[in-house]
Amino acid sequence: MIMAPAQRLERLVSVDMLRAVAILAVMVCHLPFSWRTGVDSPQASTDSAFAPAVVAVTRFGLYGVHLFLVISGFCIHMRWASRGSVASEVGFFSFWTRRLRRLYPPYFVALVASLVCLLVLYHSRAASSLGARFGYADTV
Repeated sequence: MIMAPAQRLERLVSVDMLRAVAILAVMVCHLPFSWRTGVDSPQASTDSAFAPAVVAVTRFGLYGVHLFLVISGFCIHMRWASRGSVASEVGFFSFWTRRLRRLYPPYFVALVASLVCLLVLYHSRAASSLGARFGYADTV
């Protein structure tokens, strides 16, 4: 099936929906670990606020990562395939330049924000005993 040039640039809603399913699956997989019971107990790392059956079902969310990787590979291939010619080449340098320009600025912002948060937590731990609540034992 040959697509018109206007259709080639459109996003596939079905692929976007599969991405949403993959993201939600990963979030559901992490959900039992975000709501803990007995925060001050020594078993806080293993206790969950959900029933064991719910936790067992949410483990299927691990497949969301695999689904997302498959979708990413499909989208990368779709860009090449939409050119319409089997002999067309994809420029290695232009491909990675586009990826780096699009992906690395958010990674850099997240890295800086994480370092700032760790610095604030470190200094707040020195001023109080908040460190134990964030998983760090008091050594002072």
